[in-house]
Amino acid sequence: MQVLFLSLSNAILYIIYKILGGTGSYEGTVRFISYATAVLVLSWIPIVGWIAGIYGIYLYIVGGMHVHDVSMARSVIAVLLPTLLIILLMVIFMAWLFAFSGLSLFGFFSTGVIFL
Repeated sequence: MQVLFLSLSNAILYIIYKILGGTGSYEGTVRFISYATAVLVLSWIPIVGWIAGIYGIYLYIVGGMHVHDVSMARSVIAVLLPTLLIILLMVIFMAWLFAFSGLSLFGFFSTGVIFL
């Protein structure tokens, strides 16, 4: 499963970097993503895991910057864009779920009956 996820993230980031004007190769993208993902071996340690996760994002940004020869701003956009799109899709799905479920978004009751 992890190999499938890594291959999918490689392809997505490669396409985003190409759209943003990157000049790197797919092999280079696979290489820097593999190196940046290796730091997540420490993610099981409570506080060190958070630091390792942030450092992994930093490695994604710097690796993409060097492999694809883009600015840091474009590399940040390329790395954070998939996460922002997933969050946007989740918000749209939750809004759709609340709109068609009859539940109130800001209250615990929608028909005037208090459920305890």
